[in-house]
Amino acid sequence: MVHITALPSELLTLIVSYVDPSSWKDLRQTCRLLSYVTAQLLFESLKLYPTQASYEIMDEILTGSSLEDAVKTVYINTREHPYDSDDEEEAYFPGEFENRISRLKTLSKVQNVVLQFDKRCGVSRHHWITKPPQTVAFRKKALSVLFEWLASLEAPLQSLGI
Repeated sequence: MVHITALPSELLTLIVSYVDPSSWKDLRQTCRLLSYVTAQLLFESLKLYPTQASYEIMDEILTGSSLEDAVKTVYINTREHPYDSDDEEEAYFPGEFENRISRLKTLSKVQNVVLQFDKRCGVSRHHWITKPPQTVAFRKKALSVLFEWLASLEAPLQSLGI
């Protein structure tokens, strides 16, 4: 009988993708081949928030690991809690956050990018009186940083969401 690790990596990845995602971390500890396959699934998306915890996770992926190649989708959230917050004060675009977005240049296999602003950045009949915390200047800065990074990518994206 053929051992499961003798299968081609594409088939193995497909098989592992049907395993419950909560088991991927455990499966990653079994052998090198399964570790590689599950790492590709575990780290295929990177969510970046303007928080220290998010920066630390990103640093772990970008510095000295083979996980850079696993990242296929990047979510850039300009708020820590984009849907829960009702802050009224004007937001600022942190320099540290800008630096982190610029460092994403090392991710060579990114295919999809999503930039998410505050929930009140759109125009609505109900919120036209109040000014959203992420002003036009804030959004302009975020977009310029994003497009600067996207222009540095070697391969074109498959999708971009804003």
